[in-house]
Amino acid sequence: MLVVCTSAAVAEDDPFADSWVAVDGARLEALDKVTGRISVVETVIGEPISFGTLGIIVESCFRRPPELPPDSAALIDVSESRDAAAPPRAVLRGGMFGSSPRLTAVYDVIVLNCVTPQPVEPEAEDE
Repeated sequence: MLVVCTSAAVAEDDPFADSWVAVDGARLEALDKVTGRISVVETVIGEPISFGTLGIIVESCFRRPPELPPDSAALIDVSESRDAAAPPRAVLRGGMFGSSPRLTAVYDVIVLNCVTPQPVEPEAEDE
């Protein structure tokens, strides 16, 4: 749930009250509650990634500017595919704040931060 404050007094007292900076990627932490496996992954906005049976797409990611208390917010689409013959089942589609992550029964997916993804350098070939 996103709460928007429209009070003019709050806006005058805090010029950054509604400030969020769009970022090109996200750093996520995913926990498989069955195996106890934790993975931290960086992804580019719109690029699908997999974690176990989950498919995750971060559609947008925003972070607070340095002058404000740190937080990140992302729009995430999570689906699950346990059977290759069946279409993926939607698990979660919605906003998630780093300060208050959403949970699922088998997996936890947490937005750690919105980041600018670093380019992956190709591995040098052995000569």
